[in-house]
Amino acid sequence: MKHRRRRKKGSKRNELETKPSKYNRQPSKGLEPLEGYLSIHMMKQPPFETERIYHVYNHGNGDDNLFRTEENYRYFLQKYAEYIHPVAATYAYCLMPNHFHLVIRIRSAEELRAFYRLKKKLPEETVEAKTLGGFETLQALESGELGLELLQRLVSQQFSHFLNGYTQAFNKRHDRSGSLFRQNIKRKLITDDTYYTRLIRYVHYNPVHHGFVRHLDDWPHSSYHAFLSVQPTRLCREEVLEWFGDRNNFLESHCEIPTIPLDFEL
Repeated sequence: MKHRRRRKKGSKRNELETKPSKYNRQPSKGLEPLEGYLSIHMMKQPPFETERIYHVYNHGNGDDNLFRTEENYRYFLQKYAEYIHPVAATYAYCLMPNHFHLVIRIRSAEELRAFYRLKKKLPEETVEAKTLGGFETLQALESGELGLELLQRLVSQQFSHFLNGYTQAFNKRHDRSGSLFRQNIKRKLITDDTYYTRLIRYVHYNPVHHGFVRHLDDWPHSSYHAFLSVQPTRLCREEVLEWFGDRNNFLESHCEIPTIPLDFEL
């Protein structure tokens, strides 16, 4: 499943400030403390493939919350936009106090190469410039399996920089040390249309499922609100709404709490 097709109708602040979040507590059900430490060896898992859709998720280390204040949520999304938006399109997300969910599509090889050139400030025609490992040329980046491997490494490095950067700022603000996230960020390749539809609903209903709110629109830290708005957004809003048919069908599909469990382990 590489692209979603239409479904038939049926004050910037310094680092992280400490305004308390009213959602700063453990979920009432569902998630058990998880042991581990942050060491994001992305390539130990199957690599991210270009133009494929993934459910990406991670959990706080042990009993740690990932978000203690409202500013933590804002800063996480700021860093996400900085590191992940250039390499992946976002269909949905939900940030919970001790874990998060993302539904993303890795960008095309052409888009990733363009981002790499911009990141490294390389002229369009440069073929002798160093690449990720410092030895291969940009010509290698654009050729065959080697090029795809380097692009996959680029995506993994962006995720690593994203989570490590957030961890460093979080630790500094909250006077803590050590890892914040579980050892490896997890991902599930989505290849089934029905699973994709259920996943969008599951991600938005996560705060209800874990007992933080009674209604999904009461949770401020998810993409659900963007689908009700006409304000500019980095989300692939129109693509998702088209998949559900239109905004009314999208809302109707979110009227009932999902009851069928999804096949993944947090």
